Amino acid sequence: MKTPLTCLLTAASLSSILLAQAPYTVTPRGVDLVELSSSTSIALNWPNSTTRVQQADNAHTGTPRLLTSIAWRRNGTAARANTITTTLDLYIAHSDFSSYSNTFASNYKGTPTMVFTGAKVLDWTAPSSLPVGEWADATFPFATPFLYNGIDALLWETQTTTFFATSSNYSLDWSSSPPYTRSSLIPQILGSGCTTANGQMTLATTFTVDTANFVSSWSVTGAAGNTPTSVYLGVSNPDFPLLCGRLHTDALVSFPLGPTNATGSASQTITQPWLPSLAGACLSAQALSIPFLSNGLQLCLPKAIGGSPFLVKRIYNTQSSTAPLATGAVTASCQPTQFK
Repeated sequence: MKTPLTCLLTAASLSSILLAQAPYTVTPRGVDLVELSSSTSIALNWPNSTTRVQQADNAHTGTPRLLTSIAWRRNGTAARANTITTTLDLYIAHSDFSSYSNTFASNYKGTPTMVFTGAKVLDWTAPSSLPVGEWADATFPFATPFLYNGIDALLWETQTTTFFATSSNYSLDWSSSPPYTRSSLIPQILGSGCTTANGQMTLATTFTVDTANFVSSWSVTGAAGNTPTSVYLGVSNPDFPLLCGRLHTDALVSFPLGPTNATGSASQTITQPWLPSLAGACLSAQALSIPFLSNGLQLCLPKAIGGSPFLVKRIYNTQSSTAPLATGAVTASCQPTQFK
């Protein structure tokens, strides 16, 4: 028997009713909120050598978009007692995924665009307080925006000219194999919740998909104490005044989150069978604890299930920033990357 959540998601996906395009793109798909299994220092701070790294992704075809920045996230919450300054040239290009090889230049389809050149200070002297997926640790704004055509694979390349005595543990998230689960995009917050005796009413959620099921986790904080609370879901954001806040969902279906505790908190986790048609379906969500409304959320389901292959190819050279050939073979390993 389908739950209201499954019915709404199915309707949203089959009728192609989607909210506005997400403000960012992550490659590979579905690792926005998933910490991967290993790490890499090659792109930013390899010991005793300059480096060249190139990675192409073939999962985001279909939608042209203008890209203005690239970001990578540190591995976990790693911290160091010193800062480093890395110097590099960063290129973006289109690529033919089917003919990708260990020759750097042959992987460009057309002329690559240099989008960043110069020094970048990395200060990871304290553990990251950000959840996985916030992507604030190594962000490079583009000097020249890049128009991705939505047809070819999207390629990035770093040519790093600084090096260090050691890698200094300024390590980026990386994996040679896909994770068991994939995640939703980072939900976009719509407005702010009403103020109660317990603070500001806030709704949060995550969606993850393993090989067979998707799991949605919902939580409310700062609501009125000991009060029945429900979550409302829809496919659009009306954004008009209601009660003490603004309505951010057309509320096509709802489900009870349960009564809040004395401090205004309630949570629920729902596990349901995954349907391929749900991939990428987007929703609006908001919680109601009469007479208070939470913030709204725009959220989209993962576009890949857990364990599915990365549509990524990657090469690198750990001896030179200008070497024509990679020092290793083409692999499907992945350094999670965010484009805006």
